[in-house]
Amino acid sequence: MKRKQNRDSSDDTTSDSSSSQDENVEQFSPGTTLAKLFLNEMEEKAKRLAKNRENVRTCRARKKIMVQNLRDDISNLSEENNIIKIENEDLRNKVQSLESVRNRHHEY
Repeated sequence: MKRKQNRDSSDDTTSDSSSSQDENVEQFSPGTTLAKLFLNEMEEKAKRLAKNRENVRTCRARKKIMVQNLRDDISNLSEENNIIKIENEDLRNKVQSLESVRNRHHEY
């Protein structure tokens, strides 16, 4: 009798483990709640990745425009700086010329 009880108890554990295995299989079979949750998570991840790619694309486009604007500013400011340097040199020459004339008048 004891053996029979042991067999029965071993059969019970076997049937318990097989029923839990069946439940696990059911949880991952298509159309179940866990499968739907997994698919929803995957869809959400795909949406996030797509949105992130779009954000990166627009960020790079804005950065490209900003860099081009900065290059244009550098070019314009360099040109303006060169013009001012030339004007400054001309004014220095005029000042030197006027000082020279003034000094000649003071000598007389």
